[in-house]
Amino acid sequence: CCTAGAEGYDGITTKVHIRMTLQKYTVLWWSDQISWENAFTGIEGALCRNTTVTSGGRYRVKAVYTVYSGSASEEITSTSLEKKYTP
Repeated sequence: CCTAGAEGYDGITTKVHIRMTLQKYTVLWWSDQISWENAFTGIEGALCRNTTVTSGGRYRVKAVYTVYSGSASEEITSTSLEKKYTP
């Protein structure tokens, strides 16, 4: 399961938006395979999604979190450690 979550501050955060992308290493760079996103009203949100991957492939998850306080926002990007899929 690919998982990403964010939590803001009570009384300050009004919405959380998460865009999570599964990336596969191909020769010299990471290529996007599939993305999921959702917006959550309130101070927190989390995504957990499943997908099929190729045996022997090297994968990672990139997540972009946008946290809102009214019309102001802050964006944070994080990337997981690489994982080689071997069934």
